[in-house]
Amino acid sequence: MIWNNTLTPNEMHAVNRTAILDHIRRHGPISRSSIAEQLHFSLPTVMRIIDELIEEGLVSVTGEKEYSGGRRRPLLRINADANVIIGIDLGGTTIYGAATDLGGNVLVENQANNSPVSAEQSYSRLVRLISELVHHRSIEGRKILGLAVGTQGLTSHQHGIVLRDPIQNWQNYPLRQKLNLEFNLPVVVDNDVYLAALGELWFGVDQNVRNMCFITIGHGIGAGMIIDGSLYRGSNYLAGEIGYMLPGKEFLGSHRDDFGILESRASMSAITARAQEILKKNNVFPDQDTTPEAIFNAMLNHQPWAQQVIHEMVDYLSIAIANVCAILDPDLIVLRSGLDRYTNLLIDPILRQIEGVVPKKPNIVASKLGYKATALGAIVEVLYDINNFYTIRKLR
Repeated sequence: MIWNNTLTPNEMHAVNRTAILDHIRRHGPISRSSIAEQLHFSLPTVMRIIDELIEEGLVSVTGEKEYSGGRRRPLLRINADANVIIGIDLGGTTIYGAATDLGGNVLVENQANNSPVSAEQSYSRLVRLISELVHHRSIEGRKILGLAVGTQGLTSHQHGIVLRDPIQNWQNYPLRQKLNLEFNLPVVVDNDVYLAALGELWFGVDQNVRNMCFITIGHGIGAGMIIDGSLYRGSNYLAGEIGYMLPGKEFLGSHRDDFGILESRASMSAITARAQEILKKNNVFPDQDTTPEAIFNAMLNHQPWAQQVIHEMVDYLSIAIANVCAILDPDLIVLRSGLDRYTNLLIDPILRQIEGVVPKKPNIVASKLGYKATALGAIVEVLYDINNFYTIRKLR
């Protein structure tokens, strides 16, 4: 493959447009002259691009004005209220959908059961949920810019194809093409954790980081990695599959067709299985509830069996996070569990376990967005898609 290291005039325009739109998002309300000064652009360049963005309805004039001793200059902001994006999270047991504005505010949300059915039944179920959101009275009069669907399966983001999703029974499924025809909207198809990572990047705890790892612990374990402000997918769309990390040499050579080694030890499904194993072995509490929530509650009530389960879970997660730190050296690690209110209980024990093991103790925080992260990531992906976004990295 020959890499092209030059930009065409159209691509250079897209780079400048990306910078201006993102600057308004981060720092608005802001004047044209302040944008030009802070980005080191010429004022005519800024004015041309702002005129485009206003015409497309992505940017609006606030009515406020900036005064610096001369003329009062009108201020600009992202036109969040007038535009809507539909985000769908095809979770392990539940489909969550939301219509949001560009500011990350959820205007309407909906859920549906995600029990396994045939491929076309899965598609019909998804279409029904999207239709309910698209036609909801809460978004009447607003422009729908597009929709994004996050699936737990393996996707080809570039082609809009779900390569494999066993829950939906999709194999090489042309989801983007079908939804394009169904709704006549721009459509993005991606991994749900990747979308969630972008949601955290734009709307989460710290929106100024350049390198971030978003780790989710649910039925399985996965990660979305932001490197230099961009989502990294890998050569085979498998970047971030940390559930397949090996926590010890004893796992070498063990072939697995279902869960990866790490997620078979530290996911929410894994701790339920481990709790049942410990209780059966010790012949105690035969009727004990072993759902993840019950295990955490029992741990808080100082039940030894539950403390053992969570301690083992923390050990495996600590190994994974130490390896992530050694490879990526992220500014921030965002942790989300299937039980958002218990996530903070994992952070301090993990930090104690890896202190001194890695050169610098990482900054680990619980997800601010919780179950809405994937739907909010839809805003980012759709804006990237319809605006031909670029991320710039200076090499020196």
